[in-house]
Amino acid sequence: MPRRRARARTRHRDSSMKPRALCFFCSLTELDTGMPISTLKLIEHFSGRHGRDVHAVLPGEGSLAARLRDLHVTVKILPFARLRSPARPALFLASLCSTVAAVPALVRYLRGNGIRLVHFSDVIDMPFYPAARLAGCRAVAHLRVSLERAPVRVLYRAWTALFVDRVVCISEAVRGYYGRQSARASTVYNPGPDPAVFDPKRRYERHPALDSGRICVLSIAKFVEVKGHDNFVRLAAGVQRDLPGRAQFVILGNRAPHHESYYDRVMAMIREHDLERAVSVLQPVPHWEVPGLLAHTGVFVHVPRWQEGLGGVVLEAMAMEVPVVAFASGGVAECFTSGMSGYLVPHGDIDSAARRVVELISNEERRRAMGRSARGELARKFSYAGHFAAIERIYAGLFDG
Repeated sequence: MPRRRARARTRHRDSSMKPRALCFFCSLTELDTGMPISTLKLIEHFSGRHGRDVHAVLPGEGSLAARLRDLHVTVKILPFARLRSPARPALFLASLCSTVAAVPALVRYLRGNGIRLVHFSDVIDMPFYPAARLAGCRAVAHLRVSLERAPVRVLYRAWTALFVDRVVCISEAVRGYYGRQSARASTVYNPGPDPAVFDPKRRYERHPALDSGRICVLSIAKFVEVKGHDNFVRLAAGVQRDLPGRAQFVILGNRAPHHESYYDRVMAMIREHDLERAVSVLQPVPHWEVPGLLAHTGVFVHVPRWQEGLGGVVLEAMAMEVPVVAFASGGVAECFTSGMSGYLVPHGDIDSAARRVVELISNEERRRAMGRSARGELARKFSYAGHFAAIERIYAGLFDG
């Protein structure tokens, strides 16, 4: 018996000394949206932890792969087309066909590198969830969207029940749609942006498109229907009626592929409301230039059509001490306290949102006070330390389970 116990202790010691191989799977390649940036932050944290062998699987080269190689993370390029909506049949079929070819390759990679846990970055990774089970790995799935449609909800719950050990929801709203009663799901808020990068005390040059004589009212979102640029234009028209010439309304966003007609409709709306001089549409800037744009912003507006999972751009505005006016829907309603760090209005209520913007434009002292409060709330609720600690606990339970 003593010899058996000694051998068991030796096996346990040898096992604990082996690196805990962890693989992050991400369907996007560029650091231009919240999901890949959030994934990068997780990888940065865990690649610096002793005893962790960290890998990343991506569909192609890009800024994310380049940054990960700088961190000496093992990057595997596995070409595939990311999951598309069935509403676009040709793209949806192409994504499924590429998945059929890529899943076996992913299984071989996971097995060949002794991966023990796979962290999938978003719901669009779901065709690859079975690969973790087939490779004998534990799996974590990040859920960053509100599953508002019942058929999608049912499918995702069933899929994760089969192939995933834990689902990480980025807000209570997201968890509510997934199922609060599920022991598989937990809420872990995304951290806010890097406070050293989004620092309101730094001096930033004004973007050449911004008019120093008017207060900037900013919205940041790529041009897809769900982002609500049409709502922003209607809000701008209302504010312009009450405070003509006081504000410059700025949209920062790129024309998304396959959504060109929506961009054209928004431009037509601007002309129909006679807002060509009041509304400026800026081409996307590198993410590291966003703090400079926010530094010269008076009010940030977030009025999407759908319920967003959390609202990363809202957190960025808060970090730069910019008060936010937003629809109180989805995870955005959890970002800040209305009346203290900005204003939340009922979803779809453009008139109320416009009145709150008018109120903030007219009161510089209130803008500044709410901005300071916003950064304080962000630090308390959306810290990197809290985020990483929660993910660590999830990993530990799966590694040791």
